[in-house]
Parts: sequence; C-alpha cells; structure tokens
Amino acid sequence: MTQNKFESLIELGFTDGTTIRAVENFSYTENFLDPFGSLTFFTRPPRERLVEYDDKLQKGSLIRLYIDSNQQAVMMIVKRTIKISAEGVSFSINCKSVLETLKEGNVDPYFTRDFKSDTDVLGVLLEVLKHFGFKAIVVDTADNIAIKMGESSANVKKKKNFKKIDTASLQLKDFQASPGDTAYSFCQKILGRLGLVMSVDATGVIYLAYPNYTQPPSYSLFLAHPGVNQPGADWFHGEVTIEDTNEGQYSEVVVLGQASDDDGQTRANQPGHRIKVSGIPERAGVPFEKLPTTELERGRHSYRSNEGSVYKPRIHVDKNSRDADMAMLMAELILGVNNSGGYQVRGSVRGARSTEGPVWTVNTVAHVRIGMAEFDEPMWILEKTLSVDRARGQETALTLIPLNSLRLGDVATAGT
Repeated sequence: MTQNKFESLIELGFTDGTTIRAVENFSYTENFLDPFGSLTFFTRPPRERLVEYDDKLQKGSLIRLYIDSNQQAVMMIVKRTIKISAEGVSFSINCKSVLETLKEGNVDPYFTRDFKSDTDVLGVLLEVLKHFGFKAIVVDTADNIAIKMGESSANVKKKKNFKKIDTASLQLKDFQASPGDTAYSFCQKILGRLGLVMSVDATGVIYLAYPNYTQPPSYSLFLAHPGVNQPGADWFHGEVTIEDTNEGQYSEVVVLGQASDDDGQTRANQPGHRIKVSGIPERAGVPFEKLPTTELERGRHSYRSNEGSVYKPRIHVDKNSRDADMAMLMAELILGVNNSGGYQVRGSVRGARSTEGPVWTVNTVAHVRIGMAEFDEPMWILEKTLSVDRARGQETALTLIPLNSLRLGDVATAGT
C-alpha cells in the first residue's frame, strides 16, 4: 500500500519480535465501556512465510498492535479461518483483549471475604486474577494514554490533567462471588462501586481507568458550511451522525439496598438513595420521594420531556447496597452509564493519527465544530475504530459524547 500524508505504519507483532505488514484489510475497535475490544484482519502471506504464519496465527496466540511504533494493544487470537484456493492461502483472524479469559472463565463461587473494616480492594482482586496469569494492576491512567498517543507520560500528566488513582482509597468491606459470576463480572461489580473500569493497557497489563473530563482538547474536529476552512483541524469526511435519544434514559434512578440486620429486614431500615436530573419538575406523591435525593447536572445527554411523560423512573433493588452511601453510588452509576448513550456524535477522519500529531485515543477530548448544526464544544472520545484497506487507505471512525455525560462516580486521585 502506498502511504499518503494521512497514513501511518500499522504493524502486527508476534511475541518473538517479528511482524506482519502484508495485511489486506484490518479493523481495530476500542470502547471505554467495552474493555474486550476487537481486532480483525485478513492476510495472504508470501509462500515462503506460509509455514511461519500458520504456526504463529494459532488461537490463543498474542498479537501486538503498533501505530508508527507506538504500541496500542495486546490482543489474543480467539478464532482463525483458513481458506485455500487457486489464489493461494489466506488467514482471517479475529482477536479480543487478553481479558477475554476473564469474561468467559468463572470465579470460584465460594470466594467470599467479609471483613469488619474496609479492606484493600487491589489485594482481593489480585487474589482472583492470579489464577488467570495476571500479576499486577496498574493505576496510572496517564501512562497508558501517553503510550497510545505517542507522547511522553510526563507531558500527558502535565498538560492533560491525568492524575494517579489513590490506591489507599480503594477499600470496601464485603467481597462475595455469586454462582455464575465470571472473573471479570466479579471484579467489575466491585470496581463499579468505586467509579472505575477494569481494562488492559497498551502493553497487556490490567489497569484501572476513569473518564477524565478536565483535560484540554488534544484534537480539533471540523465540519462546516461549504467553502469554510479551519487550518490545523481534522475534517470529518463522509456522513456525520448526531444521535439524541430518550431511549435508555431516565428522569430519576432509585436504588433500594439491603441493610445488615440479624433480626430481619424492614422497609424502615432499608437504605436507599434517589438521583434525579436537575431541572425536571418534582411530582408530588411519586414513589420514594422522601428518600435522600441528589440532583445530577442536566446536559444534552439527559432525559428530556416538556410534554407528556415527564416522570420516567428506574427503580433498582440492590442487595449489595448495605448503606445509604453505597445506594447513592449505585444510583449514580446506573444513571451515569446510561447517559453515555443519550447524545452521541459519530463521524470519520482520514488516517490513524490526527493533524496535530497524537494518535486518536479513547478517553481523550476533541474540540468539535459542526457549522451546519451550530455545534461548537469539546467532546469526549468514547469509541474509535481504525480501519485499513488496500484500496481505501486508513480511516478512524469516532464516537464522541458530551463532557460529564458518562458518570461512574467520584474517583479519589493522588495528584500528578
């Protein structure tokens, strides 16, 4: 493939240091809320490397993805399809994150930790993860972002306000697996209450991430009236979609917990919390209106109804919410995760790397201007898909959401 100014060098590396470049098409998707990702590619190896490819492209083998020598991911081959024809031998390869084993493998259903005081979460998680070959958990989001963007970690921390997670604050009392829990669902059930997502960093190590909305934009995205130009910005090409929906959005979320009480439960001592979207009129007599209530700031992503059904509650009973604080965290998590789908801008740009230099990366911010929609504001990158095709070149499809729309809870950070 002849490179143009938009294109980067895409390499797929094996554990022995050798690489694949003879890829006819390729697609890599990364989503902040889906840490398993997806990497697919099709290759027709030269005859002299056929045996080598057959040996290395085995299910369970690891593939490293590089963009201009900047490592992006370590993926595991979960499926391969070999086709033999008059044109030769071809391999179609499907990969997932190395977390895939945690997604499908179950945790010990009798794994329980019940302490009288708050206990270090990372230690408990590693006790589960060690059986799957993971030995460490990284808590420095800035390092992962820097590797993927192709910038120095110090520069990312300084300019983009990424702060290290305060591991001393990661404490909870109860840890109990349920029958059928996968290793990943068990870990995320705990981390979700702390406002964190468990993923794998660019080098294949488990790390904890949180959405950073305080960073300045790393890119500029532009779609304007014909004839209008913005030097230094990346242009959307093709169709841009703006999706604004009430589906999956709620005017309020109520979480009802289960108090620890040896004498049995009563509704009077049942912990609970209610989170409602600010600006929505209060309706007298609705269920649980007397619960402690927090208002979440309204935005483009929020549930909206000026007429008809203004009241649209989500009422959730959660036996793991043992006190009011845990009920509040769960309510914010339910409303905050759903809000990520309330307002999305989707469009594509040429190449894997932006005009300003950094590789397009999830959990960073872009300034988006769409003149025809009179839209001009910073947005957070939720998902990206990098596609490479011999005929069409390189393209990155982006899904962007308003700042602060995805809310996972307050995360304590330990400074820069």
